[in-house]
Amino acid sequence: IPFSRVQHCEIIKGVIDNMIGLVELRIFTAGGSSSDLVIPGLTPDVAFALKEHIIGKISDDDEEE
Repeated sequence: IPFSRVQHCEIIKGVIDNMIGLVELRIFTAGGSSSDLVIPGLTPDVAFALKEHIIGKISDDDEEE
Protein backbone atom coordinates (compact mmCIF):
# COMPACT_ATOMS: atom_id res chain seq x y z
CA ILE A 1 0.00 0.00 0.00
CA PRO A 2 1.50 3.36 -0.94
CA PHE A 3 1.83 5.78 2.00
CA SER A 4 -0.09 8.34 -0.06
CA ARG A 5 -3.22 6.16 0.25
CA VAL A 6 -3.03 5.68 4.05
CA GLN A 7 -5.59 7.73 5.97
CA HIS A 8 -4.94 6.60 9.54
CA CYS A 9 -3.88 3.68 11.77
CA GLU A 10 -5.33 2.12 14.92
CA ILE A 11 -4.00 -0.37 17.43
CA ILE A 12 -6.71 -2.85 18.43
CA LYS A 13 -6.62 -5.27 21.36
CA GLY A 14 -9.26 -8.01 21.24
CA VAL A 15 -10.23 -10.35 24.07
CA ILE A 16 -7.97 -13.19 22.91
CA ASP A 17 -5.18 -10.75 22.07
CA ASN A 18 -5.42 -9.34 25.59
CA MET A 19 -5.01 -12.81 27.12
CA ILE A 20 -1.78 -13.46 25.21
CA GLY A 21 -0.43 -9.90 25.27
CA LEU A 22 -0.68 -9.15 21.56
CA VAL A 23 -2.44 -6.51 19.47
CA GLU A 24 -3.26 -5.90 15.83
CA LEU A 25 -2.47 -2.86 13.74
CA ARG A 26 -5.18 -1.69 11.35
CA ILE A 27 -4.18 0.57 8.49
CA PHE A 28 -7.08 2.40 6.86
CA THR A 29 -6.69 3.50 3.25
CA ALA A 30 -8.52 5.61 0.72
CA GLY A 31 -10.65 3.37 -1.43
CA GLY A 32 -12.91 1.65 1.07
CA SER A 33 -12.66 -1.15 3.60
CA SER A 34 -11.64 -3.75 1.01
CA SER A 35 -8.25 -2.06 0.65
CA ASP A 36 -7.58 -1.71 4.40
CA LEU A 37 -4.78 -3.76 5.95
CA VAL A 38 -4.73 -5.65 9.27
CA ILE A 39 -1.50 -6.92 10.82
CA PRO A 40 -2.35 -9.30 13.70
CA GLY A 41 -0.11 -10.81 16.37
CA LEU A 42 2.15 -7.85 17.14
CA THR A 43 3.56 -6.95 20.51
CA PRO A 44 2.26 -3.57 21.69
CA ASP A 45 5.75 -2.02 21.36
CA VAL A 46 6.15 -3.15 17.75
CA ALA A 47 2.61 -2.06 16.84
CA PHE A 48 3.20 1.39 18.35
CA ALA A 49 6.54 1.77 16.55
CA LEU A 50 4.98 0.78 13.21
CA LYS A 51 2.05 3.13 13.75
CA GLU A 52 4.36 6.05 14.56
CA HIS A 53 6.51 5.29 11.51
CA ILE A 54 3.47 5.19 9.22
CA ILE A 55 2.01 8.39 10.70
CA GLY A 56 5.39 10.08 10.21
CA LYS A 57 5.53 8.98 6.58
CA ILE A 58 2.01 10.15 5.77
CA SER A 59 2.70 13.46 7.51
CA ASP A 60 5.86 13.87 5.41
CA ASP A 61 3.86 13.12 2.25
CA ASP A 62 1.27 15.76 3.22
CA GLU A 63 3.98 18.39 3.75
CA GLU A 64 5.54 17.69 0.35
CA GLU A 65 2.27 18.33 -1.51
